[in-house]
Amino acid sequence: MKKIFTIVLLWLAILGFSQTPIEFNRPVKFTAVNESEVNGVYGFTPAGVMGWIKKSDLLVHNDLTGLQGGTVGQMYHLSQAQYDWVKAQLYTNHSATFTLATASGERGVNLTNTVNYNIASNDDIITGATINQSIGNVLPNVNTGNKTATAPSTAETTTYTLAINYTRNGVAGNQNRNATYTAYNPQWYGSSATKSDVLTTDYSSLNVGAGFTKYVGSATAMTFNANISTPAYVWFISTVNTNKITASGFDTTIGNWGDASAFFWKKALPGFVLANGTTTATLYLYRTRVMQNTGGSTIPFVFNP
Repeated sequence: MKKIFTIVLLWLAILGFSQTPIEFNRPVKFTAVNESEVNGVYGFTPAGVMGWIKKSDLLVHNDLTGLQGGTVGQMYHLSQAQYDWVKAQLYTNHSATFTLATASGERGVNLTNTVNYNIASNDDIITGATINQSIGNVLPNVNTGNKTATAPSTAETTTYTLAINYTRNGVAGNQNRNATYTAYNPQWYGSSATKSDVLTTDYSSLNVGAGFTKYVGSATAMTFNANISTPAYVWFISTVNTNKITASGFDTTIGNWGDASAFFWKKALPGFVLANGTTTATLYLYRTRVMQNTGGSTIPFVFNP
């Protein structure tokens, strides 16, 4: 559509000036030549004659007869400046899309991701195309539509890069496109009548039987709407260190683990082992000093980083 639109504009310019010189940046008269002298691509001839545009490529219309002395089927000569301008309007750079099937997930959970890509050379010449993370050369897949590649398993934040080398109007260039899988450490909140402490090896027990809700994502604030009829500890297990937890909108006191007067106890837990058994993280534990019983009411506990 871009090329058709440009051609129509050029045709309107020709009609608008009629027998007067056609202007781009300055008046230039078009000169007709024989079509057989030209072997053009997009109406241009890079060999022998510079800058010829075929009238029928502009618009097939008998009104062109006699314009600037030309006849239908002949061509009009462009100056170098005009040639460069028209070529720039017709030229389309390469295009590429590059995405991941899964953009984020839990750190410590091994994920085999899928890379989606589509590379179209258009008027560029693609001389190289590779994807990192052991995927490798994808140059044979240029101009073949939507493609996928399977990336090696990862449990961490990983950036994938599509590196494209190209030649544009005889000048070499390169361009990278990136897509990042972001891995977030898990966090938990909830209540437990049985769990009074958390060890570095307690990943599985936090997910099953503890009464906790796991959260995986970029946010660090958590809200636990507690409706506790059997006395239980209120817990927050977070990736951040904070001194701000509210209950029904009121600030609570937070002290070190074992503090005799604080409403919440807090301690760091370095080396907490995540799902795959090898990846570790530093988490922060927050637990009410005494068990809570809301008496049938719902009390919102809000963890504010």
